[in-house]
Amino acid sequence: PGSPINAQTDWPVAPTIADPYLVETAGQLGLRLWIESAGGDTDLASSWMADRYWLVPDGEASTALIWDVAFASDEAAARFEELALQQVMAITESEPPLRAGEIRISKNRRHLCVRRPKSDCVRFFNTATAELARPPD
Repeated sequence: PGSPINAQTDWPVAPTIADPYLVETAGQLGLRLWIESAGGDTDLASSWMADRYWLVPDGEASTALIWDVAFASDEAAARFEELALQQVMAITESEPPLRAGEIRISKNRRHLCVRRPKSDCVRFFNTATAELARPPD
């Protein structure tokens, strides 16, 4: 894999990220564990280039997770996007089809969404409020 990039400034940052509680990286191991828990092919983690997640205030008493993962190729990002979309459907117990950018709501009222801000980058949202998961106007 490529070397970790902790401050990759060319990633399009979600405009709603203000005053995060935490900005961190899961790293290749964190990605591999997420893929494994989702039932995916852990070899996909070898295409990891960088990641960053934010924990941000979301609503009255909740925290949102926004996680960007960059891959070595568009194809690897597409594979991860598909796995993330499958996870959103499983968590929200919803039926396909689910397309990138669509928000699904879980039984505990979490808003989940997957987007591709760049062809080699996938962004995953797990938020309490729909506003934070929506794309900017």
